[in-house]
Amino acid sequence: MLAAGLDLFHLARTLAAPTADALVRQVATWQFPLRDLQIQGLAMMMIFGVSLRQFSIWFGTPLPDQRRARRLWLPLQLAVITEVVAFVVAMVTRAYVWMAAYGAATVALLVCAALYVINLRTWARIPTPDRSLKFVRAAQVWLLVALAMLVAAPAYFALVGTPFSHAWYGAMRHAITVGFISLTIMGVAAKVVSAHAAPLAPRLGNLWLPFALVNTGCVLRVVMQVTTDFTAGAFPIAGASGILEVAGFALWGFELGRRMLAGYRRAADVPREIGA
Repeated sequence: MLAAGLDLFHLARTLAAPTADALVRQVATWQFPLRDLQIQGLAMMMIFGVSLRQFSIWFGTPLPDQRRARRLWLPLQLAVITEVVAFVVAMVTRAYVWMAAYGAATVALLVCAALYVINLRTWARIPTPDRSLKFVRAAQVWLLVALAMLVAAPAYFALVGTPFSHAWYGAMRHAITVGFISLTIMGVAAKVVSAHAAPLAPRLGNLWLPFALVNTGCVLRVVMQVTTDFTAGAFPIAGASGILEVAGFALWGFELGRRMLAGYRRAADVPREIGA
């Protein structure tokens, strides 16, 4: 709800910006916190909730500590809200105290997210390996990489001598959207489809090829997008990474679609077989 409200506000202000400078100030001040609410506030929290409830059931991993998860809930919410508010106030006032508050919020978010991921216990040894679990584990790594990049942004800016780097933040956003969110969706969907398709549907493959393509593409994009701060030669490689990612998504979708369609046909044939 907060992201939706901020989105409408941001849209109205960008459309009504009287000058190019006003438009730049609006985007610089509000675009970043809007993405924080959408990604860390909505997507990450939703994934954390589903993970806490379902991962041990789906993948056979040890049960997470529910009390520890409840204790982490409020710090996670406060970290996201502080991150959003402090960023906006810092951009408007240019006061160092708010910049420091924003930095502290990003550190708190990284620490709390890492503790939450550890508590999910998805890296524990399980009796029967599951094809979908590798997606979830890789997604958690990407989440921590993205949040670590968020924390390290001031150090990177100081290193390259710039007050802001679109390349760095763009790479960070790619790591969390494709690396964390998309890989989580891929793993969960593969598990759910495999569990609910008809027994006679074709067996779902191990999905190693789409897994490798998406992760390789994500690595190339994150690394090469940051490298564009140093050389324009990195742009073509960063762009080509999308081909690997789309190919991985397509192969994953084909595998799941094939099984779902076969299961649907099999389910449709059951009444006719019973009637016969």
